Amino acid sequence: MVNVDFSPALLLGMSLIAGGLALYQLRRVQPDISRDFDVIVSAVATFSGGILIFQGWRLDPLLLFCQLLTAGTALGFAVESLRLRQEVRDIQVCLGVPHRM
Repeated sequence: MVNVDFSPALLLGMSLIAGGLALYQLRRVQPDISRDFDVIVSAVATFSGGILIFQGWRLDPLLLFCQLLTAGTALGFAVESLRLRQEVRDIQVCLGVPHRM
């Protein structure tokens, strides 16, 4: 049975899918700060977002809150990781170290 309704689980699932697709697009926009395992993380985020969209109506509020906290923590670590990758690339450019392709 597929039951999709407008709920916080739908919003969280859509944001996870959007974040996964944005991380995948990072390979095209800034390939020098992208890593190979970003594809796997992107696929997992897209897959879990899809599960939340189609099965999120079954979550009770406490489980949804835990999922929200977990996704928020993952988002925080992802932003920090991308910022640190950008800083490392900037330092390598200043030092004249060739970047990888």
